[in-house]
Amino acid sequence: MIITVIEYASTKIIITGDNEAASFSELLEDANFISAIKDADILLAPHHGRESGFNVDFVNYVKPKLSIVSDGRHCDTSVNNRYSQKSSGWTVHKKDKTSSIRKCLTTNSDGAILVQFGFGLQPPNKPFLYVQID
Repeated sequence: MIITVIEYASTKIIITGDNEAASFSELLEDANFISAIKDADILLAPHHGRESGFNVDFVNYVKPKLSIVSDGRHCDTSVNNRYSQKSSGWTVHKKDKTSSIRKCLTTNSDGAILVQFGFGLQPPNKPFLYVQID
């Protein structure tokens, strides 16, 4: 049950690996875990966005702005729509210079997903989070 929380430059990203729903039920018994995952900017969906990895209580604590699903071809157990419903939305840029507000990205339909975050190079060096798809 390894969950990675990256917090830097006012950005929080939760990387869940292949954990399944039961793992999250156990982890949510720990107040420190709940504190660490709350109000994240990006959630990398567990178990490739499959139903077996979706835990509504976990996602409700995370409250992601954007969910990202690393998946292959569509399958019958995909719950990408549930992640979309639980995400508030973030501006996503395309290489063609257009952008739109998205709630869930998938490698299957969006291709490569680039996430950059940190502090700007120009004063006042504000934190930034930039997401781009193919």
